[in-house]
Amino acid sequence: MLRKIFWQLRFLDWYLLGSIFILLTLSGVSIFSVALSQPQTHMVFFQKQLIFIALGVLAMLVTVFIGFDWVEQYSMYLYAAAVILLLGVLFFGVTRGGTTGWYDIFGLTFQPVEIAKLILVFWLAHLITRGMNKYSNLQLIALSGAGAFILFLLVALQPDFGSAVIIFLLWWILWLIVGMGRWHFLVVLACLVVGGALVWTFALNDIQRQRVFTFANPTVDVYGAGYNVRQAKIAIGAGGLLGRGVGFGTQTQLKFLPAAQTDFIFAVIAEELGLLGTGLVVLCFGVIFLRLYIIATKTNNDYYSLVVFGILIIFFSQFFINIGMNLGLLPVTGIPLPFVSAGGSFLIVSLVFIGLAESVFIRSVKYKI
Repeated sequence: MLRKIFWQLRFLDWYLLGSIFILLTLSGVSIFSVALSQPQTHMVFFQKQLIFIALGVLAMLVTVFIGFDWVEQYSMYLYAAAVILLLGVLFFGVTRGGTTGWYDIFGLTFQPVEIAKLILVFWLAHLITRGMNKYSNLQLIALSGAGAFILFLLVALQPDFGSAVIIFLLWWILWLIVGMGRWHFLVVLACLVVGGALVWTFALNDIQRQRVFTFANPTVDVYGAGYNVRQAKIAIGAGGLLGRGVGFGTQTQLKFLPAAQTDFIFAVIAEELGLLGTGLVVLCFGVIFLRLYIIATKTNNDYYSLVVFGILIIFFSQFFINIGMNLGLLPVTGIPLPFVSAGGSFLIVSLVFIGLAESVFIRSVKYKI
């Protein structure tokens, strides 16, 4: 058993893992820096992040060793469990910042939407690969779209519009990769317009609508809805080439920058580590995206390929949206930066995703590249 474990460790994709560990290190440093400006009790957030990193790495390694072939036959049951979790949180969940999206069990909280993203990747990969010989493309698009829409709707009702967008992008881009005809694309686009109008009217709360208005006109409320983005842009601009040093960023240490440990941690890195730090972040993500793409395209197993493509879509979407938020190029939607932002369930599930990709790499890709 130990011999098998050491063999698998030897043949992991260390380019991918190395990038992840660099991001985790930057996460720990940045969260520690934010904690320095808070009362002593806030150092617990840094300590929790270290625990989450340890648990996430352990979960990643377990995923690598056991694989996930067995998951495919239970994908429908897992999908049903995701629906139940998302439905239950609407009634029994904890509300934070206007979003009812957390379960609190004996003082431990977790977001079911992160688990739902993981399950949706498995379910879509299973449905598409096994349904190609049973259904037409249009039938598969409709069936998978209905399943994704149920999760999208339940998440939007929390309301967590950012995660709802990730769910939609996962389904849509995955189908663009598989192959969506021109007319199918236009139908989906029309449904997107109608769905967007319905979400705007019935799902978004006043705070989320105001964020969109502020994005369209950043100067309309710089001390209200536009405050977060304004402070983030100031922090990014203040960092210069080398930054002001860990613990010396004025926006961070003087508490001008809101949500510094989560949504705007990229701005913290920019202010304290400068362009060098943010460049390292972007470089690491570039390596992650490249390695995931290579793994997805080199495997000869369609199910494996779609799972890894799903992981790539989720990471890229979250990276793009979070960086866009920090730069004021996209509305603030509460999407954290993978492997860097503080968060328990988010970080652990992200590392499980990496474990899945590594599992594919050592089982069906290693000797092809």
